[in-house]
Order: sequence, then C-alpha cells, then structure tokens
Amino acid sequence: MMATFSAPQTTHSLDAARVYERYIALNSLAAECMGGTMGGRLILYGNVDEHGAASAVAGNIAGATTLGISPDKEALKQAIRNGVCDFMVNSLDEALRILKNEIRKKQAVSVCLGQRFDQAMREIATRGVQPDILALASQEWDASAVETTLLLQRGAVKLPLSQVGVSSQRVGVHWGVANFPALWLPKVDAVAAEVLGDELRCRWLRLAPRYLGRRAHSIRYVEMTADEIESFIRVVRKMLEDCLLETAVTVQFGGREERLAPMTEI
Repeated sequence: MMATFSAPQTTHSLDAARVYERYIALNSLAAECMGGTMGGRLILYGNVDEHGAASAVAGNIAGATTLGISPDKEALKQAIRNGVCDFMVNSLDEALRILKNEIRKKQAVSVCLGQRFDQAMREIATRGVQPDILALASQEWDASAVETTLLLQRGAVKLPLSQVGVSSQRVGVHWGVANFPALWLPKVDAVAAEVLGDELRCRWLRLAPRYLGRRAHSIRYVEMTADEIESFIRVVRKMLEDCLLETAVTVQFGGREERLAPMTEI
C-alpha cells in the first residue's frame, strides 16, 4: 500500500515551490504597479532552464504572456513537450504576432524564440519591443547589460529570482492520496481552497496541476499558515470519518508528515 510520497524533484518535473514563489512575486508586482492583474502583461526571460521555466510557468498561471530566448533548439523542443512553452518560433516577428494577439485578449501564452540571447535582445531593444517584466538569470543580465538597462529605463520591472513575495508566516504544504488521484485529489483540493479563501492561492490550486508536469497530477503544493494547516487537516480527517473520502491522504509541511487514513483502515 502506498502510504507516503516524496515532494516533487526537479529532475522529473518543475519544482512546485520555486514556481509558486515566482507566481506570488508576479502577483505582488501586479498589485504594486500593474493595476492588480498580470493579464495583458509580457514577461521576458532567457533560457528554458530551471529559472526560465519557472518564470514561464508562473507567468502562465498568473495569466501573463511570456517570451523565452535560447539558441538550443533541442531544449526548446523539450520545453514544448513539458508544457513550458506553447509555441517555438525562429524570428522575433513570429513571436510578436502570437504575443500581440494574446496580450490584446489578456490571455496567457508562452512563446520560445530560437535565437542567440544577445542577438535577440539587441533586436528587442532596437525595435522598441517593451516587456513589462524582466525575469532573467544573473548571467543573462550580464550578457545584455546595455539592452536591459534601456528596457528598465523604458518602464520594465525587474523580477527578483529568489525569496520574493512569500509570506514568512506561511510554510509549504504538499499533499497527495494513496489511490485514484484523479478521483480523490479534487475533493482534497476543494477543502484546501475553502480553507485558503483568497483568490490568488485558489487560482494556483486550479491551474498549477495543468502546468507542473505529470508529477503534479498526483501531488499538490501551496503555502499555508499554521491555522490554515490545522483547519485543512481537521476537515480532511472529518471527511474520512464520514466516508466522503475512501483513500489515505498524506500531508507534508515543515518537516512533518501526517497520514490520514480512511475508516476502512482503522
């Protein structure tokens, strides 16, 4: 019987905690200086590595459009297969045709441009293409200092890449079920959404499984306060006692693990 699980590893899927951190940071920027929404905003990142992929997926979940840049066509194809990118294109014109349409409709889309980063950045700066947010790794800032300075002067906002926007009063919580996740996880997710109560984290719960890879189809992640964790576990336990859930639920948080068993196992 499968009673426990391990938190998702980046070798198999995107690190949910990293993407969540980026998602919260993006929404913090939206609240501060972008009218409260990421819809209709363009996020520019570089390679589709761990940093870039996290920015792209967080942007999709938040409702933004994203543009990644890399000359590595195989990496871009893998990003398409992994759901990090929706489209792979070979020219900035192709990218802009897709992006402009979705920006106008305020719908999320992720485009990857198969070019050298420095070359693409020069063209972006020269042609007046203006991202709203720059989510670049340190080496990408170094490789395009002139262009990124210009984009920042024009109004782009820099997205820090670590420990941003995450409340110190919350801890990361993973949960999963022992059997039939497609059947039982949505019921546990509904409990979490009711406990959380805010649209920002509820949106994450709704959309993150679509973007985080196969591992996320059976394991969920979000940050909760101690009171929210207590309420979440209490309601899930009550559902198990009332036979509204028929599989064990494992909850991990703060170095602890609680396994909540159905009545048939007691």
